Amino acid sequence: MFSPKGIAPRKVRLWIDPKASEAEGPVVFYWHGTGSAPTEALTGLGQAGIDAVTAAGGIVAAPHADPAAAPSPWWLVLTEKEDDLLLADEVLACAIQEVGIDVRRIHSMGLSAGGLHTSQMSVRRSSYVASVVPYSGGLLDGLMPPWDAPS
Repeated sequence: MFSPKGIAPRKVRLWIDPKASEAEGPVVFYWHGTGSAPTEALTGLGQAGIDAVTAAGGIVAAPHADPAAAPSPWWLVLTEKEDDLLLADEVLACAIQEVGIDVRRIHSMGLSAGGLHTSQMSVRRSSYVASVVPYSGGLLDGLMPPWDAPS
């Protein structure tokens, strides 16, 4: 459970090796599609992909959807509300403080609605996201976000 200031507490499914604090590994955020669940990361990344991230001292973080964002699981698919990004910021801050990660290797990926959210995250968190993989994602008309770090 994570409780970013100003939003309701949220669950995040984490894959992490018990020895993660011994190496500064990557963080991969996985945003599932509409009607799915955090375990979709097992399909999107595959167990071998998750194992590779955790073996490198990294973390795979797959948030649970906010029911209030319906009909989409993620706010930024149909609105400008950044609650899901505030959640990602909190997960990341905790990982930096409690585990130790390589801040140059923070990634986001997602399918369908998760791909749309990942596209928004690529722009709105460009100051820390190294790469994104939006499966069936993109930016919808009228929802072009402001650049976090245009340089």
